Amino acid sequence: MQLSMAIDAGGTYFKYGVVDGNGAILDGSISMLPVNSKGSADEIFDCYEKCINDMRICSCEHDAQLIGLGVSTPGPFDYARYTSEMDHKFASIKGIDIRQALVERRIIDSNCKVSFLHDGHAFLLGECWTGAAAGFKNVIGITIGTGLGIGYYLNGQLCDNGKGGPMVSIFGLPYGKGIVEDVVSGNGILNYYNGITDCGKAPDCKEVGIRADNGDRMAINSFIYAGKVLGQTIAPLIEQYDIECCVLGGQVSRSFEFIKIGMVEAPACLKLQKLSIGKNLNTSTLVGAASLTFNE
Repeated sequence: MQLSMAIDAGGTYFKYGVVDGNGAILDGSISMLPVNSKGSADEIFDCYEKCINDMRICSCEHDAQLIGLGVSTPGPFDYARYTSEMDHKFASIKGIDIRQALVERRIIDSNCKVSFLHDGHAFLLGECWTGAAAGFKNVIGITIGTGLGIGYYLNGQLCDNGKGGPMVSIFGLPYGKGIVEDVVSGNGILNYYNGITDCGKAPDCKEVGIRADNGDRMAINSFIYAGKVLGQTIAPLIEQYDIECCVLGGQVSRSFEFIKIGMVEAPACLKLQKLSIGKNLNTSTLVGAASLTFNE
């Protein structure tokens, strides 16, 4: 049996797990490791080493062959050169070839297949392989969290901008007096809700989601409004690329039942064969990151 290691390299935690050739995560292999994104290069590479060593132990228990490592990470990042370009986090490893550093530190072998990809793309590939978008050829994946991300899967292939980022970004498109992300994001929804509620301000978007689930009309309307703006924003893309399926991920998408109400006000969204929240929100990013090592 062939297996791939996968790491979702977030700014607060590294989430990691071992994935098989069918896109299934080995039982007991998922774990999370705190990481200090402001720390030294040694601290950060120590986290990579701990994750990789844990996954090696897990694979040995299954008498399997590890064929590679897939890493999901936000940008800016030069994915083809395994090099972070971030200043706001992981600044100590900016410009360093991470793959080469892992080899030089003897954390991985020189023949280990390594792939780095945008976190939004990893989510999309995971959902296209084993999740809600499986079986569709033309898919867009939307991730809503602290920001707004998008990925494109066209004619059965992941499409990017040539540098590993989204083919066409939407977060910075103009909307009202600002940009789309000012509305369609955790902070956007929080700010909108706190501006209309008479039930006391919420501390974060998670609380707005809880209030919506409990029937708070203003909270529900906040998600519907964000969905409406999102639907209007992606409508031209649905038409242009003959999109069949749109799948949503990210923490804010857990309020999908309300977001969808706003999205389908756009006629193009009604034409979709499927409009869905991700099937595997907690694991699709790992599965997608691993998928590239099997496809190389």
